[in-house]
Amino acid sequence: MPRSSNKVELASVTDESGNAAEYRVDFNQERHIINGQLPDGVYNLNVVTFHDDQDGSIMRPDQLTSVKMGTVSFAVAGHPVTDLKLTTGPVAPIRVHLNMPESLARQSGTGGRQMPPVFVNFTHADGPAQELMAAGGAAQDMLTFLPGGTGRYWANATTERAGICVGSFTAGGADLGREPLTLSPSSSTPQLELTLRDDCAKLNLTLPYVAAMETPGALTTYTVYVVPDFESTATVTPSTLRAGSGATASFESLTPGSYHIYVFTEPVELEYHNPAALAALSGQAVTLSPSSSNDVVLEVPQP
Repeated sequence: MPRSSNKVELASVTDESGNAAEYRVDFNQERHIINGQLPDGVYNLNVVTFHDDQDGSIMRPDQLTSVKMGTVSFAVAGHPVTDLKLTTGPVAPIRVHLNMPESLARQSGTGGRQMPPVFVNFTHADGPAQELMAAGGAAQDMLTFLPGGTGRYWANATTERAGICVGSFTAGGADLGREPLTLSPSSSTPQLELTLRDDCAKLNLTLPYVAAMETPGALTTYTVYVVPDFESTATVTPSTLRAGSGATASFESLTPGSYHIYVFTEPVELEYHNPAALAALSGQAVTLSPSSSNDVVLEVPQP
């Protein structure tokens, strides 16, 4: 039985450089009306339409032909803007080529097994944090998904198989851990290459004895971030350690290299791509060798 689908329309506003505007707009799909308040300036209205499976599954490659996108520029100069004319047309999908470790390549070649689940997403590098697109699942050696906007975007990639980690992620040879990917309706997307590796490291973290002891009437928690010193598109996921219970945490499938461990008494917004901001913080340095398991006692903030 074929899956049922419904038409989805998404609208966003960017500045004239394609960066996400810091002002929210509301899109009424039924009436095709966009409402919002914008200061004087020049903007782009971007609209994407596609058919989405009602079961919430990831869009299949054969559905990509249903996606259309359109952009129109407009100026706000002290009065409402109405009757914008926008035409949508087909857009070229973005394809990420996956380079497998030799061990996985042998498995795929002999047993016909699929790649480990790989997840890729892009978030806006300028203005408010905004996820542009996401793709998951891996069939053979290619991920296929669609652009959802214009501007500069940081890439993030992760896998869900123990022992497999991200090696490098490039666009036309440029390291996406060092510089964002620039998307524009007027130019094609460069070749994207995501390389995986199977010599990943493990990091076991433990609270020091004094911090691990639970204080009567209070439960101290620590939020830990393990941030690579090298350019990386691997997702940085914090872990919470609790005094008295849950005083240990393990980070598996880390790309070998040098890291800094940052510990806070509450979650924070770390600027992972801003070396100057990270250098201003007090972090604990650690170097992870390929295929190693490392035990570290944390240096925690003093109360």
